[in-house]
Amino acid sequence: MAVLKSIPLSLAVLALTHPGTCANLSQRPAALDSFPTINSQVTKTSIGLAFPDTSVTCDPFQDDFLVNVTTSLPYGYAGFTSANGTQLAKSFTVAAWVGINSQRRRRSYQSLVPIIQYSQVSEDGRYMDSNSGGVVTLSNNWYYDEDAGIMNALLRCQNCSIGISQANGYVDEAAYPLQLFWTTNPPTSTPANPDQTVLPIENMEVENLTFDVTAARMTNYNAILSTLGLD
Repeated sequence: MAVLKSIPLSLAVLALTHPGTCANLSQRPAALDSFPTINSQVTKTSIGLAFPDTSVTCDPFQDDFLVNVTTSLPYGYAGFTSANGTQLAKSFTVAAWVGINSQRRRRSYQSLVPIIQYSQVSEDGRYMDSNSGGVVTLSNNWYYDEDAGIMNALLRCQNCSIGISQANGYVDEAAYPLQLFWTTNPPTSTPANPDQTVLPIENMEVENLTFDVTAARMTNYNAILSTLGLD
């Protein structure tokens, strides 16, 4: 089992909680079929990405992009960052799910609520924190399927650079280095801040892959935003 040792302690972040309602699998937007996707067997996670065709080539993540994350339950969190970045610039996008227990007519139920973060590691290296370094918007088109054991979230990230760096030489846009990670450890709180949700960095699975950003540049990006309700 890999531990997320390679993510540095200085990153930028924004958290957004969204109570939402779970969408039916049959309502999955057709626009998502055009997103190029990478699949990680190690992290049990797939990431689909889309960019405007006008984003900069040195770091297209820094302007505006869409992320479609599908990962396996039980709930915890999953996300991605750069597998090649400077320590000061590197940051990452996370989709986490909180289990909510409720009681109705003497029966117990559990639902899942997504938490979306543009994230950094806490100073003590134990948690993923959040701050106002970017804007993350969660689409209402998210769902979980307990029978299939999967959770899906669709989000838009603005000003969310993940720290792709040219420092170690040319980075091929057709093979951008990404690091995917996943854990079953659910969001929690700390004794010092019992009302604040944090993501513990424990029991992490990690895999480095490459992604073809060129293939993910969309000339109809604004239309896709409108279709997905994220404009």
